[in-house]
Amino acid sequence: MEKNYVLIECIEREINLPEFFETENQAYNTMAQRVADILKIQVEDIETYDGDEVGISKSCAWITDYHHLNYDWKIFKVESSDNNITCNYI
Repeated sequence: MEKNYVLIECIEREINLPEFFETENQAYNTMAQRVADILKIQVEDIETYDGDEVGISKSCAWITDYHHLNYDWKIFKVESSDNNITCNYI
């Protein structure tokens, strides 16, 4: 199966290597797990986490932690046609 989704992660202006996934759900789960790990909470608690410096949606997430480090993630869908490859924001 093709890996049609890419997760981009940026921590304090350092853009990490992109990761590719077969499904949007796999990319989201990886992103959500990273958010939970940084916040030291369970993934299930992200939606109810009470913090001004945290945001998550189906296609992106961001955190400013208590050390004032900035974390950002974004999921893109990779599409190809006629030898053209594009990444589209979900």
